[in-house]
Amino acid sequence: MGSIDVVVKYNMLGPIVLGYGGSLYVALEIAIGLAKKGFRVCFNPILTQMNIGSIVNRIVKYYGIPISNFENIVLGKCSEENTVRINACGDVLTGSGELVYLHFPIFSKPNTYYPELNLFFNTLGNIYYYINKLFYPMVFKDTIIYFANSSFTSKYVERTLNIKPLILYPPVYLDDLLMRKIIPRDEREKIILYVSRISYEKQPFNVILLANILKELDLNDWRIVYAGSSGKYSDRIIGELYREASKRGLSKYIVVKRDLSRSEIIELYRKSYMYVHLFQNEHFGISVVEAMSSGTPVIVSVNSGAWIDIAFRNKEYALPYSNWNDLKESIYELINNSKLWNILSNNGRKRSVYFSRERFHEEIAKYVEEVFNNKLN
Repeated sequence: MGSIDVVVKYNMLGPIVLGYGGSLYVALEIAIGLAKKGFRVCFNPILTQMNIGSIVNRIVKYYGIPISNFENIVLGKCSEENTVRINACGDVLTGSGELVYLHFPIFSKPNTYYPELNLFFNTLGNIYYYINKLFYPMVFKDTIIYFANSSFTSKYVERTLNIKPLILYPPVYLDDLLMRKIIPRDEREKIILYVSRISYEKQPFNVILLANILKELDLNDWRIVYAGSSGKYSDRIIGELYREASKRGLSKYIVVKRDLSRSEIIELYRKSYMYVHLFQNEHFGISVVEAMSSGTPVIVSVNSGAWIDIAFRNKEYALPYSNWNDLKESIYELINNSKLWNILSNNGRKRSVYFSRERFHEEIAKYVEEVFNNKLN
């Protein structure tokens, strides 16, 4: 395998505008995994003049990946001649590749999966959608394998492209979570945690609806901690969030924490009483797996990859909700049912181990070697 050259490409426009998210982490893990398996790997960030070294350093701090993992990876623009190309973003702006990893259904209109976007972002989303739709046949004509990060994503892709991608679940860096003991229920703080990029398409204002549930349940000494990475519009979102919460008398329930270090995020996962994923159309949900790994019970939307693929539709791994009343009932039950809390805590950690980096590295290496042999023949 050492003779195989691989270029992993990723469009940096999203992280620059919206903030760092799971798809960039997965792209870096593709490069790391292949380098570990003996491939010669170049990681090429598309559409950015930013220093890739500084990007990697920020990602390392955010996700906890050891910096030593990047020692054998060339960072920056490189030749694609006689290489296996991996489009690790899944859009046409990233360019062609024999392997394409799809994190979300870029070939569906944005209001299909992000129905609450405002006019400005809906316009940008539609431009992005039409670019992908128009140029997809030309850019992806050499693609041999499509991956989807979940069966939830795969369903949309199959419907819009008439292809059935292979489902390859993302990796999740769990080493620094699994090495720590689960904090018992009685020692947890009265925190409901939500971790997500602070960006409009992640439905940040659902935090206000969750705060209203706390008010209705008379949980006046509880707090919602909304933690996430910042993007270009995060200041605006946080301001709008607090103003709206204040109008409704709900601001005391909400705490926003941005750009936390990995150690700070870990401690939040561990000490929070429960984790509620408020992005209702989540295609996978790396933060859901991280919460489960920390032994924190999770509540997720039924209309998501988090419920279908991570929890396997099993109420002993996570609790589902289909509406705000469901969520209210699940929160109440978790607070008052110690047996349920412990079942979800222990089973969630066991389930999370499946999504380890090692599994992902093995699988992506297998498919790259398969594509390389296909090209030779």
